[in-house]
Amino acid sequence: MARHFGDSSEWHVYLTARNEKLGRVAVDGLRDQGLSVYFHQLDITDPQSRQRLRRHVQETYSEGIGILINNAGIAPAGPTLADEAKETLATNYFGTMAMCREFSPLMAKNSRDSEFGDCREKGWPDSAYLVSKLGITKGTFILAEEYKDDPRHILINAVRVFCSVL
Repeated sequence: MARHFGDSSEWHVYLTARNEKLGRVAVDGLRDQGLSVYFHQLDITDPQSRQRLRRHVQETYSEGIGILINNAGIAPAGPTLADEAKETLATNYFGTMAMCREFSPLMAKNSRDSEFGDCREKGWPDSAYLVSKLGITKGTFILAEEYKDDPRHILINAVRVFCSVL
């Protein structure tokens, strides 16, 4: 996504990451390709981290956000233990929904909020991961219903890469 939108001078693209070092390496790689991309640290499970980004956006872009794209997510390798399941749901579902709710007041007229997910898993591997992504899909429908009459005409949608459950 950052590559796609960073290729246009029309957008100010922010790539966020929980791990600042890895995020900056990713942004540097995109900039080396001539793309206009900025970095901001963000842990969507941390309310203070979300607030820091929100303040930055408010102070920097008073006209609002044009597109809010969520592609955050974790998928534990191997069998999901209780703690891994909690972390997966905290990141993939609760953190994502909190971001949408906290940033929706900053959305500009005719903007869009897109939730991207990848569930190319075969079978029923890690129920916590799959449940979190199913929750986001339904949460996106709920947000779309809540904002359907908003005068800003915000388009809210979910995009899923092929998902197969046996």
